[in-house]
Amino acid sequence: MRAARAAGRVVDTTHLSENLTKLQSEFSREDVAPTAIGLMVALMLRVELGELKVEGKDVGEMIKTLFDVIRLESGEATSQTIVGHLNTDSAMTRLRELRGLPSASEDAV
Repeated sequence: MRAARAAGRVVDTTHLSENLTKLQSEFSREDVAPTAIGLMVALMLRVELGELKVEGKDVGEMIKTLFDVIRLESGEATSQTIVGHLNTDSAMTRLRELRGLPSASEDAV
């Protein structure tokens, strides 16, 4: 669709919308992850065999998107965040440990 827009052609998405509606009515939620896995493998094979001409960056985005769908439908996170709080004394103690220096309490002795 992007290429068609770039070429100045009008893209009729009616057929696409009808197919998506049909697929949605025929698939159960449990089928989404296995179907995404199959689609991801099929895409990679078609690109590898030269049957599908896609920019490298686009292939990566397609696979990442499908992988995210697989993870979401499998109940796994697509990203993780960690938040930590560290006070100055703890930071300095850890920095001394990493540098192999004695701790501040050992310096005082």
